[in-house]
Amino acid sequence: MVQIASAESDDMVQIDDIVKATERISGQVLATPLLENLWLSAITNANIYLKWESLQITGSFKLRGALNKLLCLKERGVEKVLAVSAGNHGLGVAYASKLLSMNATVIVPKGAAKTKMEAIKSYGADLKILGSTYDEAELLARKLATEENIEFVSPYNDIELIAGQATVGFEIFKQHDFDILLAPVGGGGLLAGVALAANYFSATPTEIYGVQPANSTAMHTSFKVGQITDIEEKPTHADGLMGNIEHGSVTFPIIKDYVKDILLVSEKDIEETILSLFEKEHMVVEGSGAVAVAAIRKYRYLFEDKKVCTVVTGRNIDTSRFLKIVANL
Repeated sequence: MVQIASAESDDMVQIDDIVKATERISGQVLATPLLENLWLSAITNANIYLKWESLQITGSFKLRGALNKLLCLKERGVEKVLAVSAGNHGLGVAYASKLLSMNATVIVPKGAAKTKMEAIKSYGADLKILGSTYDEAELLARKLATEENIEFVSPYNDIELIAGQATVGFEIFKQHDFDILLAPVGGGGLLAGVALAANYFSATPTEIYGVQPANSTAMHTSFKVGQITDIEEKPTHADGLMGNIEHGSVTFPIIKDYVKDILLVSEKDIEETILSLFEKEHMVVEGSGAVAVAAIRKYRYLFEDKKVCTVVTGRNIDTSRFLKIVANL
């Protein structure tokens, strides 16, 4: 586990940070659809909306934070960046670096999705495969960034990156107010961002839930005990949510203060949701992108008679994994 504390861990993403991030990335990312979902509304006796970040450029919400961070770095004269990722953050950094004519190195662990690795290389980033797990890859990535004096771009532990992810919430609350909002959580960049966006921009109180796979519970465990706690992981379809949380991460105090609970979903829940979204919505969604919808289905009693928003975060699933899930159900 990486034990490097954030220099910004005592800072908070302010309302102006989110507004400026929205302005900074405007026209370079998609304002993704926020649509009522009749199927989920019917099975929960609730009013369910899906925020389709899976339709974002690069196939994931991660572009928002990466682009905001790199634009800020570009303004400060930085030309070379290094990122570690299970895939989608790396895609965001690779795409943003190409857009801004910056040089990017992206580290992924062994076993990262081939679809994501190929896309990262297609954007011109220098892809390196290091470490057998995400935690090992992050440790090696930070070491390489220090040795080569390259700016490290965290996938979650950075206030400029969180401000970029919070633009998802800014878009949501410009259109509707909600009783409940659910978002997937790994390191917590998106969850922290949308929780702050709800606090700043929602006209009515909104309960915020994070959702995590039961096979990788770093944020859930930390949330329950009140401090960042390392855990042992098992393989999960939601590979983008894997990895322990960097000690001192700025995301954790935000989540502890602004999030109501972290819900867990099983691999079976994730598989069934991937298939259901394909059958009913004709949408291909990766495991990390499906977990919040899986929680809607699993914990439907929490949402009865509520107006609920769920973020569908990404679509970048390997074809082989998708076909195996479909064949086994």
